[in-house]
Amino acid sequence: MKATSYVVLIEYNLRWNFESQISYNYEEYMSAAYNVVIFWGILALTFIRSKNFFDLLLLLFSSYTIFIYGSRGAIFVVMILLIYLILFQTKKFSLIKFSFIGFVILLVSFKNFFLEKLINWLTLNDFNTYTVKRIVSNTIFESETRMQIYHSALDLIRVNPFGYGLGADRYLLGGEGYFSHNIFIELILSYGVVFGLVISFFIIFVGLKMIFTVKDENWSGLFALFFLSGITMLMYSGSIHENYQLIGAWGIYIAYRLRTQKRS
Repeated sequence: MKATSYVVLIEYNLRWNFESQISYNYEEYMSAAYNVVIFWGILALTFIRSKNFFDLLLLLFSSYTIFIYGSRGAIFVVMILLIYLILFQTKKFSLIKFSFIGFVILLVSFKNFFLEKLINWLTLNDFNTYTVKRIVSNTIFESETRMQIYHSALDLIRVNPFGYGLGADRYLLGGEGYFSHNIFIELILSYGVVFGLVISFFIIFVGLKMIFTVKDENWSGLFALFFLSGITMLMYSGSIHENYQLIGAWGIYIAYRLRTQKRS
């Protein structure tokens, strides 16, 4: 998987940084950014364990490219994976962990100063991308369309709390975004309040159990990358029936269960 991460991230960085100079397609880049963050996470995990300098360079360049050309959701996924990796995959008193905590404290303490410098730098370099425009205009956290989708979905749930069936949001919300853009709203809208909440609880329970109770770091670490990236994406965009990260997480979970059963 490390070799695959090399190929995907190198190809992704070269193509985006050269093609974007000719034309910028937000829809294409947004989808690609979501698809490559899992490979970013895998490479970050291997770097933490191996301390390979080339891995660090590729990670830094990939982070820059995701930030400049990717969507807000992809950037948020990278942040969640980074927090998990540093807090739970580094040694208790490692330099990486202390450096990260210090950086976060510094960033929070002088957030207005750093934000001003970031906006000035982005404006000066004239990055004509969707996410950069949202940062410069200070609308990065605003999303009127999603709020309209959420309100419409909640209204439908109030009308029929027993659910509309698998993939119902595709036609019920077809004029506003084609899907719920939130995993829990999607589950409740499809399967009803009771079954939707049961499924949601099961997903979160199994996910947290795998991450925090499995002693084998190879299994728990790989599962966490797929699970956290999938859940984070689905909180903001996409559909549970099309998210390969979450599907991959369940594949890892099933493989782990089968392996432990054979050993016992």
